[in-house]
Amino acid sequence: MTEDQGGRSRRPATERAEELVDRAGESVGHLAALAGWRLLRAAAFVREGAEDVWAEAQSVRRAQSVSAERQEERYAGTVGATEPIKATDVARRAAENLNVDLREVTGTGVHGRITVGDVKRKSREGA
Repeated sequence: MTEDQGGRSRRPATERAEELVDRAGESVGHLAALAGWRLLRAAAFVREGAEDVWAEAQSVRRAQSVSAERQEERYAGTVGATEPIKATDVARRAAENLNVDLREVTGTGVHGRITVGDVKRKSREGA
């Protein structure tokens, strides 16, 4: 080390440069660690959201499956033991609202399918 005119010791420029580089390296290291931690937190948040979306999709899929099974059951309803009840969805809803038993309705639609008109006619006959 050398002394300046005031009696203070002066370090060479290379030592000061090395110290500055070391401090900068530490700062960059801390920033990198902080960024890594934030990325991990963000990744955990995204993963949690993806799991929620996956669970919701599975729930919708199960609901659609159950809905399809119920629809099949509605179309596969039987008269007696062998003949299925053929009715449109609207006719089935109308029969439910008007308390009409579809097994007692004669269908006048295509291939004997029960229509809303058939259900309304049966409702008026019963009233």
